[in-house]
Amino acid sequence: MFLDSSSADLDAFLKSNVLIVGSGPVGLILAVALEKRGFSVLILEAGGYFSDTNVTDDLWGQCIGAALPGLVVGRTRQIGGGLNLWGGQLALLEHEDLLRGGTDSLMSWPISRSELYETMSEVLKILDATAIDLDVTPESIRRENNLAHRYGLKIFQTAWLRRPKLSTSFWEKLRRTKSITLAYNLSCVGIDYDASTERVNGVIAINRSGERISLNSNHTILAAGSLENARLLLLPTTKGGRAQWHERKWLGCGFNEHINATTARIEIVDRLRISNIFDPIVHRGFKYSPKITWAKSHRMDQGISACGILIWPQNVRTAFSDLALLGRTISVHRQVQDILILPRAIVSSVRQIFPLAYRYARQRRIGSFTDSDVYLGVSIEQPIRAESRIVLSTQERDRRGVPRMVVNWVRADEELNSLREFTAAVQCWLEEEKMAKVHMDPILDRRDLAFFDKADDGLHHAGTTRMGFSPATSVVDTDLRVHGAKNLYVCGASVFPSSGCANPTLTAMTLAVRLAKTIAANTRTC
Repeated sequence: MFLDSSSADLDAFLKSNVLIVGSGPVGLILAVALEKRGFSVLILEAGGYFSDTNVTDDLWGQCIGAALPGLVVGRTRQIGGGLNLWGGQLALLEHEDLLRGGTDSLMSWPISRSELYETMSEVLKILDATAIDLDVTPESIRRENNLAHRYGLKIFQTAWLRRPKLSTSFWEKLRRTKSITLAYNLSCVGIDYDASTERVNGVIAINRSGERISLNSNHTILAAGSLENARLLLLPTTKGGRAQWHERKWLGCGFNEHINATTARIEIVDRLRISNIFDPIVHRGFKYSPKITWAKSHRMDQGISACGILIWPQNVRTAFSDLALLGRTISVHRQVQDILILPRAIVSSVRQIFPLAYRYARQRRIGSFTDSDVYLGVSIEQPIRAESRIVLSTQERDRRGVPRMVVNWVRADEELNSLREFTAAVQCWLEEEKMAKVHMDPILDRRDLAFFDKADDGLHHAGTTRMGFSPATSVVDTDLRVHGAKNLYVCGASVFPSSGCANPTLTAMTLAVRLAKTIAANTRTC
């Protein structure tokens, strides 16, 4: 059931079993998983059916470190949240990504890979993608992998959903169900915490008319994205005081991103062999994109994970595929029933997608039809740094009176060295196997930090409410419960202790279903 908080009677949902802040992919998957287990769920979404003209101002914050275009580009406030800008790419973290540096390392996860992905089948069912094989490896790539391993590399595939915005049936079911209420145009502006019981009563929200509404729940979950989750936890409680979680030194800290860059120009020598390795694969009706990463033998030795793709600016098929992806992003959800608002919705989507299209073009992701060569695009994770963090502004507030965020995004030599070392390994592989000649970017080759001017943030924010065993080194425990609060949880990439090089959405979704199982189990035992 969808309700516009600007006009609907809100008395009907002032109390719910579970309250979720954020209607993005994590919040929606979590709500469906909870409904399946018998809970009534209220989802709060700050935006409407589509983003309004104030969305940029709503998302804006101050950058005091490296510039972070993704603070605004790639984020939105509207029903579906990040689904509206998501390409639907599915990838998994490797076992080695979760166990780097031992259990005391800031990069190490406190749960195993089997625990992390034990809910995968339920997630794929919700996504209507049960036929996806995340381990598919064609015979031609198996043969090439045996050679790539000699250079410390591995070829793997990432899968793509047919409909990244989710199917029409998903939205129709969400609209019809009485167990899930999605209240839009309703912004969370504070958490109602009772220090005497260490319980959260619910949240305070504001609708578009400026009316403040107190919403109570048995369980409250923040699923609003890495930046917004940290911002909400950093706010004083609704009583104006401090909560136990404010004492966690890692709250807002450890912010990390994927850094994307075009690191080399490639002259193809053996086009057939290159095509056999890197051409997209179609299996059981789903598309898979081959990529390169560190092989297991080298992955543990590398402080930072990395992966690479070949970009073909002159490839007509690739160009139209990228443009089609952007077109699907511009399309409007089928749950919009009033046809009169469709033109306005499309204009809103175009306004959001234009910056993304520019980034694609700058990264040579959209065909230029002029270059004769291929390019190597590399995406790397970042080491975990306490100084890379989110804090609240003491001077600037948004139109709802909430302090804006101040972001100190730190990039340093480690990332630059990782970009160069990975590019050098790919160069060695392609040249010694006589498949191509690789011309590394000269600025990167001499390890000049100016190369970061050519790089982009990957729009994969993570780490601001990290998961761990100890309150001294984390914000939430392994059940995603906030340390110091009995019924407040955080879900999404913000809890990732480290990010690997995989796209984070699928992993965040598996954590959402895992959280639903945890809440259901704890409720039964109470």
